[in-house]
Amino acid sequence: FTSEEHLQGTDRFVCPRCKKAREASRRLTVQRWPTLLVAHLKRFNHRGIKNSSSVSFSDNLCVQPTWSSLDNNYNGGRGFFEITQDDMDDLPRYKLTGVVCHSGSSSFGHYYSYVCAADEQWYLCDDQTVREATAREAVREAVNAYLLFYAKVDL
Repeated sequence: FTSEEHLQGTDRFVCPRCKKAREASRRLTVQRWPTLLVAHLKRFNHRGIKNSSSVSFSDNLCVQPTWSSLDNNYNGGRGFFEITQDDMDDLPRYKLTGVVCHSGSSSFGHYYSYVCAADEQWYLCDDQTVREATAREAVREAVNAYLLFYAKVDL
């Protein structure tokens, strides 16, 4: 996600000053981690064909250092970072609070969800039916998971 991408060929960057296409590099960064993190898993391509690949996810998420969180520690342009213990301690941790699932295809499908209540009890919500469930059940929805909801945990 935060890996540097080289823009070349038809993807070259157009300089706003000289208006010429130039090879360049870019990277995405996270400046500030949100309280609620929603991950949308791209399950359908531009033709509407569903990708039913299994996606591995956990009920706990520890984010890795991102470029923006380490920019102050960049080692003089030599291409590496010094990661301090403070950097690692400042990284947010999240817990899974919901999973929206899609079963079926793009032309016929069904949505249902797993939701964690404030008392830590999980529920499966499927149309008119709501039943108790577990975080383990939600995480096992690796083939049908469509949206993942994580809440930041205060340490």
